[in-house]
Amino acid sequence: SHVSLAAGHGDVGAAEIKQALETGKGSIRPELFCILGQHYLTWGDTTAAREIFAEALAAGLAKDSAAALLNDGFLAIANADYVTARDSFAAAAASSEAVEEVLAAETNL
Repeated sequence: SHVSLAAGHGDVGAAEIKQALETGKGSIRPELFCILGQHYLTWGDTTAAREIFAEALAAGLAKDSAAALLNDGFLAIANADYVTARDSFAAAAASSEAVEEVLAAETNL
């Protein structure tokens, strides 16, 4: 994902993640949607990211999970809403599911 974006070919990374989604089953699908949404955010496409994060929820990602709260925080950052981002990251950290990922996200604020 990051390599394709750095090389100016974000569409290649998105296509690979989408292909993984087509073959992915069960519990991995919500995680792949999260990865794709984060790819779109890094690419600057907040509309696509928001839609993909909604797909993650539809695929079974719990709204109060650390991953969903991180997605909310990333979207908030993309919209320059740093208070909401901080609150989302704090809620994700409180869930203790992904403390290292939360710390990395907060560091990038």
